[in-house]
Amino acid sequence: MIYFTYKTKRGEVKKMAINTNLLKGARKQHRMTLDDISKELNYKNHSGYWKIEKGIVDPNTSTAMKLAKMYGIDIKELIIDEEV
Repeated sequence: MIYFTYKTKRGEVKKMAINTNLLKGARKQHRMTLDDISKELNYKNHSGYWKIEKGIVDPNTSTAMKLAKMYGIDIKELIIDEEV
């Protein structure tokens, strides 16, 4: 599980967790490789996405939303409800 920050409409900065196990499972279910996802996200190589999936780096809000859309996952499922 990794964390990312986002701003609410009121300007508050909050930290939420991304379910990395769900990311990896969804990628495999869609029979996509790290290279496939990296190309969709316009990364130079697969290591950028691999680091997100492994929890080494956090995705920005835009990337998290793109991933949810690509995998057909509601963003609420991808984000762990508990605030950190």
